[in-house]
Amino acid sequence: MDEAKQLCHQLRQLLKLAGMELRKWRSNSQEFLNSIPEELRESSDLIITDPLLSGKALGIHWDTQGDQLFGGLPSVSSSEVVTKRIIASIAAQVFMFWASTHQSLFYPKSCCSHCGRQDQVGMNLFLYTSSRNGGTGSESCTSSFNHLVRIVAWIKRFCHNCRTSKNQRKLAAMSVDEASAAEKTVLKLIQADVMPELIEADQPPKGHYLAKYQIQHKEGLILICSRVRSDNQPKTYIPLHLKSPGTRAMVDSLHEELHHAGTRTLLAHLAERFHIPNIKRYIKGLVQRCVPCQRLFGQPKHQLMGPLPSSRTEVALPFQSTGVDFAGPFTIRVRLPRSKKTSKAYLVVFICMLTKAVHLEVCLSLSTGAFIQTLRDFCNRRGTPTDLYSDNGSNFLGTRKEIL
Repeated sequence: MDEAKQLCHQLRQLLKLAGMELRKWRSNSQEFLNSIPEELRESSDLIITDPLLSGKALGIHWDTQGDQLFGGLPSVSSSEVVTKRIIASIAAQVFMFWASTHQSLFYPKSCCSHCGRQDQVGMNLFLYTSSRNGGTGSESCTSSFNHLVRIVAWIKRFCHNCRTSKNQRKLAAMSVDEASAAEKTVLKLIQADVMPELIEADQPPKGHYLAKYQIQHKEGLILICSRVRSDNQPKTYIPLHLKSPGTRAMVDSLHEELHHAGTRTLLAHLAERFHIPNIKRYIKGLVQRCVPCQRLFGQPKHQLMGPLPSSRTEVALPFQSTGVDFAGPFTIRVRLPRSKKTSKAYLVVFICMLTKAVHLEVCLSLSTGAFIQTLRDFCNRRGTPTDLYSDNGSNFLGTRKEIL
């Protein structure tokens, strides 16, 4: 008792140097509490007989009368919606998470101080979640298959560390073997959910969609044998079904791992290990629903063409409806003896709107007068058109003013 009083005095004096005063002192010893001023104690009731009213810190309740530590979980009503935040709050009252750069471990907060052998302590962990997609089992608790595998791997490691001594516990980062074992555990849960009748059966029942296959049991997994053999052993596949949310989550995660591969690539990778009926239809729907896939491989919409004008479809004489435009310029040489002088010339292209026949005329400039002379030459050869289509060039607009 003297040592406890001395430690308390030293701790109070040390923190007082920093301007901090320790308050809410609680003890199961009346003699120790008498050495502390009353204003620094937690309550005037030194001994609390009701465990529910005892001291609480970090989720641990302390019964000062019986000197016992215990933990409790808050009750969740059936009408209350169970969210991730509520589950995390409840789990935080049972486990303390220690994180570092290389390891993540779960340690129980409470312990049995009256039990000298820690390897005798047993623990049951229950996780309840509500799934809107109608799935059952742990595979419906998360939408990411890889996330689910890692959760199962950490739970298996926690169970292993609870059953073994301190020197044999696994403290390093998660290994590949642990991830593979966790994946097998998840696949077992999926198969137990969608095909429980095959767990202990030697052959699928009549009318089952796997009735034409021979099945095997290996490490708790159901395997189907194919006609392909390697080293006198048939190649085996893991049968799954799309009605399980775990199967759909596994396909979605593989689609992301393959960098949003297409239908054929994803189907080929799944066919190496699994046998899933109607998987091709589901993959096509997955690619269509995937936003990154639509951004990368989506086809743009084509512009709808308008109806053709009557001048393109109704029967008429050639060049009755004509389109006109300039082409060039072209460099020409003046035809004089020993002359090297060059000038520009243009081609005036007349196109029949109905037959697509082409008539060419030479024009020496882009002026309105030059185009009017060219138009007269065209009319003398092909006849006067009833409709003449062109762009809004200044020479075309000037010709319209002159003619009209």
